[in-house]
Amino acid sequence: MQGQIRPFFYRAMCLFTTAFLSTVAMSASAADYNVQEHSVLLGKSYELRSLGGFRLKDGTSGTSRAAYGTGKIAVSDDDKMLFLAGHAHHFSVGAFDIEDKLSFGKISTLPIAPVAQPFVKVKPQFVFQDSATQITGLELNEGSLLVTVDKYYDAARTNKENLMFFADASNLNDTAQIGFYTLAARSHATGWMTKIPAPLSQTLGADYLVGSASNLPINSRSSIGPTLFTWTPPTVKALPPLGRRISTVKKLGYSLDNPIVDDRYNETRENDIWTELSTAEIGFISPDQTSYIVIGQSGGHNSGIGYKITQDNGNVCGGPCAYEHDDYYNYYWIYDIDDIIAVQNGNKLPHEVLPAFYGELPTFGHQNTITGADYNPVSKRLYLTLSSIDTSQSDYEKNPIIVAYEFVE
Repeated sequence: MQGQIRPFFYRAMCLFTTAFLSTVAMSASAADYNVQEHSVLLGKSYELRSLGGFRLKDGTSGTSRAAYGTGKIAVSDDDKMLFLAGHAHHFSVGAFDIEDKLSFGKISTLPIAPVAQPFVKVKPQFVFQDSATQITGLELNEGSLLVTVDKYYDAARTNKENLMFFADASNLNDTAQIGFYTLAARSHATGWMTKIPAPLSQTLGADYLVGSASNLPINSRSSIGPTLFTWTPPTVKALPPLGRRISTVKKLGYSLDNPIVDDRYNETRENDIWTELSTAEIGFISPDQTSYIVIGQSGGHNSGIGYKITQDNGNVCGGPCAYEHDDYYNYYWIYDIDDIIAVQNGNKLPHEVLPAFYGELPTFGHQNTITGADYNPVSKRLYLTLSSIDTSQSDYEKNPIIVAYEFVE
């Protein structure tokens, strides 16, 4: 690692390697992984303490199931309900009862969160062109469930279906589905949605932010690095006309012409910030309101990246991949809020802002990367979806598990 991450990274490894290694018991079966108490450092200021994890009930319920999902989640303010995007091909959302489900131990012994609301297909009233195919973000707002969506492969960049919401999150099956709406920033903003706490919300002029990155194919439509747009989500009480374009204000973002870093394939072997394999799952304001923390995954920082290559283990890739099959990891990027405010004040351009700290986020192994996340600013808990790791409930399907951390003050 180079730059500002170097002193932190080595310090963090010295302090927490022993604790972390005890949390993960690598073996042939994912069910033998061990979720134990540990701490993780982010940047120079933030310590995360593990709270445990839980499984999600296996099997089809309603129109979908947890297995093979996109991993996108939203958690209620009271930490009792988790909303989950279902199977990637089913375009559905369901809910699980997670009250008192966090625990430590082998995955095969973790509590199973039961289905609280069967999955319901996303099918709102207004359709532009029937092109949205993937759920990319979930967020609860004033009793409603906001859902960002996008077309998985949009080479023509024509998709206008970016946002809808379930009017009553407590009754997904029977409530009105309102949308679609177009977000002004389109694919640059069709990802996570998180609340901006006061007093920072007054400074930034909005209560919510929305962001995304190059998580889906076709880089020309995406931000080559994490984004932050401020916005006002539609609500049942303040309902815009169906099909309306929702305004977003850019505070952080990149493009092919102005990427976060030029060497996306890491040909120099010196790129430790963002590669062609990087994705971001959530961006949220830190508890002390001085940072914008982005959590996701990355790869190729050590071995470099090739296109449709044969990896060191013999795997033939269908697109970009790291030369070494295990050169993948969960990752974080931390931005200084003062830089975001500088953009708002016209003193910087959105693509001129770079993360102050970044590095690996040690959660399990390279096979089980983060595919979704949510941050609860009330309880200061960070929930992470780890993909395809639970094989204990079925011989045929791999389910995700959810792990949680809390910020230590």
